Parts: sequence; C-alpha cells; structure tokens
Amino acid sequence: MSFIAIATLMIACTAQKEKEQSKPETLKAKVIAVHDTAMAKMEQIMSLQNELKQAKSDTLDSMSTANINRAIADLSVAHEDMMVWMREFSTNFPDGTLMGHDHTGHHEGHGDSNEQIDHAAEEETYHALGQELVKIQKVGDDMDKSIINAIELLGKKE
Repeated sequence: MSFIAIATLMIACTAQKEKEQSKPETLKAKVIAVHDTAMAKMEQIMSLQNELKQAKSDTLDSMSTANINRAIADLSVAHEDMMVWMREFSTNFPDGTLMGHDHTGHHEGHGDSNEQIDHAAEEETYHALGQELVKIQKVGDDMDKSIINAIELLGKKE
C-alpha cells in the first residue's frame, strides 16, 4: 500500500471518529456520566448534613454554629440543585429525546427524507446537550465544594 493511500485512510478514519464523537448520543453519554458521578455523592451529602446537625447541637460557640448552619445550607442547596437539574433534564429529554425530536434527531411530524431538518434537529440537540453538560458540571462542582467544606468543618479526614 502506498504512503498516500495509508495517509488517506488514516485521515478518513480520524474524520469519522471526530464525527462520531460530535454526535448527540456521545455528548449525552458524557452528560449522564457526569450526572452519575455527582449522583453517587447524594448519600454522602445527606450523611454530612446529619453529622453537622449533631455537631451543631453539641456546640455552644456561636461562630461555630453559624459556620455549621452555612455548611448545612450549602449541602442542602447542592442537593436541591441536583434534583432541579434532574427534573429539568427529564423534561427536556424525555425517553432520551429533546422535546419535539426523536432519539435520532429527527423532528417529529417530518419525514426522514428531509435531511436539512434532520441535521438542524441534531445540531439543536447537540447544542442543548452541551448546555446540560455545563449545568451538571457546575452542580457536581458545587456538590464537591459543599462536601469538602463540611468535612473540613467536622475535622474529618477523607
């Protein structure tokens, strides 16, 4: 096989891989992976809230009480932000779709023959998933910050 043929084949394979990575399904998998990582911390958030409430009842120091109240509030907000994100994601992507589009990016009510509409629907879905990725990453970051703060406040090693 000649060098040009090999180079052409490599470029074609790279282009196909990039095209597949930019599909909505691939981005949705990233969104779900970030969600799953953050979701795994929900039990820890609830446990830390309980520990902080106990620590609050055991302290007489008003400064400590204020810090504990703030940490409990931060954990509550982080928990609620996850719940809100899940509700909004489920509303916008019921059964794996963006409202008004099926799972392939085809717009409901239009035939599959209209490639331009299909491409526009796929782009819209991809853009919406990109926004969801940013949102769930922020939720995860906020959860991490509130957990770290609570652990430090409790004087725990993690």
